[in-house]
Amino acid sequence: NNAVSDASAGIGPQPVLALRLVPGLGLLAGASDGVWSWNEAAGAWSRLGALAALVTDLANVGSAPWALVEAAGTDDRLRRWDGAAWQAVDVPEAAVHALEGTDRLWCAGLRRPEPANLKAARSFVAGRVGAGWNVISSDELLFTSVDGVAFDAAGAPWFGSRQGGGIASRDGFAWTQIAGLADAAADSVGLFNFDG
Repeated sequence: NNAVSDASAGIGPQPVLALRLVPGLGLLAGASDGVWSWNEAAGAWSRLGALAALVTDLANVGSAPWALVEAAGTDDRLRRWDGAAWQAVDVPEAAVHALEGTDRLWCAGLRRPEPANLKAARSFVAGRVGAGWNVISSDELLFTSVDGVAFDAAGAPWFGSRQGGGIASRDGFAWTQIAGLADAAADSVGLFNFDG
């Protein structure tokens, strides 16, 4: 009946940028001060470990959760919960904006080999293999920002634009792109609403 329940006990009134259901751990929230776990019986959130940073995305590989935190560079931006503590892992590129988990962890974002040159911007997706990364990068996207990644049933990655410019999929060596550039009308903002 359009009733909304308050589920902020424990976590308080703070921004939550990511939610993820993790087998064995339940619902996790990536918030402005770390990762929180929902206790259904108690009807409250409790902090998962001592991570005290802005968490921008969550993913899981099996029952192992991963958190992406806000920081500069590649060091200590990625954390993996080992059951007792958050372990730091370096990301493959500085501008990682999104995580996804399949049989491995994936990062996606934007790389700019020449910082002052927007035309040199390249999207990338990187899969974690052992202790390293396998990076796939391209400058063929119709948009120059990536803020989301997901995988379809065939295992192909789909990228989403941060400003809602479009979505694109990489299947082997070919791209499928669905884009709405902001030139159709004066109030056009792309395929989706801004930041959609």
